[in-house]
Amino acid sequence: MDAFKEHLLDAPRCWIEDGQIDRDARIHAATYPGMMGLYQRLSPGYYDLVISDESHRGIYNRYRAILDHFDALHLGLTATPTDFIDHNTFRLFDCTDDTPTYYYGYEEAVRDRYLVPYRPVHVASTHFQIEGLKPGDLPPEAADAVRRQGADPDDFSFEGTELERRVTNTGTNDAIVREFMDHAIRDNVGMLPAKAIMFAVSHRHALEIYRSFNRLHPDLQGRGFAKIIDSHMERAEETLADFKNSYSVIGVAPGLLRSHSTRHKYLT
Repeated sequence: MDAFKEHLLDAPRCWIEDGQIDRDARIHAATYPGMMGLYQRLSPGYYDLVISDESHRGIYNRYRAILDHFDALHLGLTATPTDFIDHNTFRLFDCTDDTPTYYYGYEEAVRDRYLVPYRPVHVASTHFQIEGLKPGDLPPEAADAVRRQGADPDDFSFEGTELERRVTNTGTNDAIVREFMDHAIRDNVGMLPAKAIMFAVSHRHALEIYRSFNRLHPDLQGRGFAKIIDSHMERAEETLADFKNSYSVIGVAPGLLRSHSTRHKYLT
């Protein structure tokens, strides 16, 4: 909504939530789930323009009904269009030959200073992340604890890519935080990491990383050093806005924010 506030200063705006809508506003913003409980109460001609952000996501299934309902000009935004048979972003927006109506590339966005160029600084991974967990890998005390809970330790088999999706490893999360604090790009003073976002694989994983910061850096956390930016949290929008201009340096966010990073942006 900030962009509308900047460029359409006099246009009334509202955020749709809890099934409530301000019919006097000219610009409405909502999540797909938020609009699902509302769109059938609006006439097909209610909107002149419908903008679908992250249009490569669930609009092919139940959310497609929202787009089909409104007889309006449709603008889809996505950094990762798909061309699968049943999930084709180009076909959905009548783009021929898998060519977007408008393409805004990474290099152009960097030149226009909407993005900053990325560069790999340090890649860290633990043994667990690389090798995973195979039968027989559990130390004896951990295997005994598993047996006491009625499970067979030989049944434990996880790939490293399943870390934090199916397995929570406090030691690994602590190691990630230590590695980040040791090797991150520093701020202008050179004492602390510069402002950054750490991407977690899930809300639960974000909580675990946040707890690692609390354990390892309670003095910094007392000043709000790392915060979770997640729709599961109260005041999620305010937290994101505060993060941009506050002392908080580390934003811990689930993977859904990834598509807002330094990828190419397609507009169809």
